[in-house]
Amino acid sequence: MKPSGRQSIVQGAVILTASTLIVKFVGALFKIPLANILGGLGMSYFVSAYDVLIPIYSMTVTGLGVAVSRMVSQQGEGNGSAASILKTARVMFFIIGSCSAALLFFGAAPLTGLIGNPSAALSVCCIAPSVLFSCLSSAYRGYFQGRQNMLPTAKSQILEACVKLVAGISAAWLIHSNLTASAAAGTLGWPGTPQQIELRILQYSAAGAVLGVSFSTLCGLLLIRMQYRKTRIDGRGRYSGAAAGQLCRIALPIALTSLCANLTTVIDLSSVMNCLKNAVLRGGDTILQMYGGCIPPEVSAEVLPEYLYGSYSGLAVSVFNLVPAVTAGIGMSAVPAIARYCSCGDDRSLLHSVETVMATTAAVAFPAGLGIFTFSGEILAFLYPHQPMEAAIVAPTLRIMGLVTILIAFSGIFNNILQASGMEKTPLAALFIGGLLKMLTNLLLVSRPDLNIHGVAYGSLLCYSFILLFGACRWFRVGRPFAGAGILLKPALSAVLCCIAARMTYRLLFSRFGNGISLLTAIAAGGVVYLTMLFWLKFIKSAEICLAFSGKNKRK
Repeated sequence: MKPSGRQSIVQGAVILTASTLIVKFVGALFKIPLANILGGLGMSYFVSAYDVLIPIYSMTVTGLGVAVSRMVSQQGEGNGSAASILKTARVMFFIIGSCSAALLFFGAAPLTGLIGNPSAALSVCCIAPSVLFSCLSSAYRGYFQGRQNMLPTAKSQILEACVKLVAGISAAWLIHSNLTASAAAGTLGWPGTPQQIELRILQYSAAGAVLGVSFSTLCGLLLIRMQYRKTRIDGRGRYSGAAAGQLCRIALPIALTSLCANLTTVIDLSSVMNCLKNAVLRGGDTILQMYGGCIPPEVSAEVLPEYLYGSYSGLAVSVFNLVPAVTAGIGMSAVPAIARYCSCGDDRSLLHSVETVMATTAAVAFPAGLGIFTFSGEILAFLYPHQPMEAAIVAPTLRIMGLVTILIAFSGIFNNILQASGMEKTPLAALFIGGLLKMLTNLLLVSRPDLNIHGVAYGSLLCYSFILLFGACRWFRVGRPFAGAGILLKPALSAVLCCIAARMTYRLLFSRFGNGISLLTAIAAGGVVYLTMLFWLKFIKSAEICLAFSGKNKRK
């Protein structure tokens, strides 16, 4: 008898993909007004706290949750074994989460000093509790996913995103507005110059936003725990030392893979700020002249690196991360079909599956990436009207990152295909070597005063170009089929014409209607051209789109 709420592989993939898109959309809604409140400096504190969390989160939450899912899925139903695994996982995750949270809280000062942003220490302290809450949530999520019930995970993720949006923005705004008003009235009582007081206000405001994030993970934990109590079918379970050992053995390689997948973020965190400080020391006047009129008076040479990094990570990253989030869902939805066809040696169906997932990715990645490349400055000005200086600084960086989003999308798809085909080591090797290239490029380019923060984009371009080429060459070397040149050419050509039409529309309307209306109209006009070209080139086929999400072979 199936447990209540079990879905098929297809339904589960659709549920998780849809929830991921909702979470990413709400996350964008969160970061856009937050950047308008905090500005470049405040966002550097907020983002640094997030980036410090990533390696710890990858090693704990991601790996352990997948391990629970795998173990639960292998147990018999209704015999109490799954409940024992969950009980064991909760005990382990509580210990691991508590230790990790304590590491972040008490190590906030040395950690932020190591990455070159000591002013972010308060924000790191405030994000520490989220590690414990997320660890415990991952135990329940792994349990439900092992039962092939993806709805509790999706619900808790969406709730977290919504609470983060409301609580984080509210806390940041209340703290910033009240402290600013008190400083203006002279009742704040903080020593120092007005510029120093403004920096402290931004530190507390960023910490308030991070507290909202921690509160959202607590709400997600409470919701998924409540769902478990309502649907529990296999008793309370007991702690098992054997299950704990098996959890560790399964979780370790998965955690390392997850850490490698976030390698570029870790590299940027550990190198960019220090490289920017070197650039300021070598040619601070060159940087100030380069960004003439875009540096606020409270930003001295001492905090200029934080301002540049916060402008990049708070504004540009929020925009270009949306494209890989969508294409990642497309790739994951096709993994079961690709794995099945590889195992049974059905090359004809395998070819069709690979072509379809590539075509679907191309249909999303090319117009989105080229659109960001074409309208980088206009998009930033539209999304961040209260931060025109930061938007002007990072617009050239976002322009290059528009091309990087295309590389990230296709390299991620190739990684999914290789993993589904039993070649798990290839993506790890590619990510490791690409990470080394990224680190080397950061050290060489970001440290140059004439490039500074723009060097990050060139490093990402080189890194993901290598990862994509490495994965594609590996796929072709083992003799796997792919007839893809024509599949990729049609959406690429359509996207180019789409961007040309959008740019022409924007130029015609800008002088009369301004940036906002002109940009939205241009995007709509470009979208019409793009879809028209896809239909005219006979690219869109209902069977192809269906296959991308169902994994069923429509070809007769």
